[in-house]
Amino acid sequence: MLAWTKYERGELTELIVAPSHGTSGSVAAAVAGDDEQEEQSKEIVERMCKVAFWCVQQLPEARPPMSAVTKMLEVEVDVAPPANPFQHLMAAPVVANLWTTTMTSGGNGTIMGS
Repeated sequence: MLAWTKYERGELTELIVAPSHGTSGSVAAAVAGDDEQEEQSKEIVERMCKVAFWCVQQLPEARPPMSAVTKMLEVEVDVAPPANPFQHLMAAPVVANLWTTTMTSGGNGTIMGS
């Protein structure tokens, strides 16, 4: 969920690990001030994360087929902003009385799921 939070805040580049240092840091530190390479790195990170967020949607039917994933990663198609795949984990639990008991005059009860 950290990646999603960073995505929502526009802070995905904070998750990049600088290859030469092996520590987490900004893209600027990783590419030593090369603005063009920095921008390209940001775009790649954002694209990969968006695709990943689409691939882990809670409902399987909301996930893209692998052919679409390949096209998104190869920059053949645009990647639409994904829905929050972790929304079901962040929402407050809903507690409902799913079971009811019906008692008859003879003392026999019936338990029914709703």
